[in-house]
Amino acid sequence: MKNVLRRLAKRLGWNAAYHVAATYTRDSHVGFSTISMTVTVRPWLHVDNYKELVEYVHGECGERASKPTITSITKLGA
Repeated sequence: MKNVLRRLAKRLGWNAAYHVAATYTRDSHVGFSTISMTVTVRPWLHVDNYKELVEYVHGECGERASKPTITSITKLGA
């Protein structure tokens, strides 16, 4: 039932905005860096698309960065 609701919401164009904070290592000799961004997810964040969110954040960190560790996810809006 949940999958049907998600597919219907995606087809209707619903989306949700989240503030995401993550830490990652840029190079082996540099300490940790922190990234903070607002991400829009269609239709909303759930277990099935969490990996896509991590990959998106990893892409924003840079090409030599390690896989980020998500430290905070906060839904924005009502």
